[in-house]
Amino acid sequence: MTWTAKDQPTSSPSASPAQPLPFSGSPATSTTMDEARKLRVAWMTEMGMDAEEIEHHMRTDPPTDPNAEQRELDAVRRVKATSPSVEQLLSIAVKSE
Repeated sequence: MTWTAKDQPTSSPSASPAQPLPFSGSPATSTTMDEARKLRVAWMTEMGMDAEEIEHHMRTDPPTDPNAEQRELDAVRRVKATSPSVEQLLSIAVKSE
């Protein structure tokens, strides 16, 4: 393959290097991470996950944002509040037989 002038970078070698964009959030502190972990365990437990499943998720995708974890917990609780119980579903199923 032959390189031509159009393949060369357009900025001059003396140009200053690109600066990284500022980080939009503050770095996660241990208190923030602890809060996020507690919330993650809470919503996963409410979903019926066992300790092994929770541990796996904590390792593969560690929680760092308490706000995101709180939204998940709130969502799980809203679904539970608006969903019929197993007993209600069974009574409906028995009536329709």
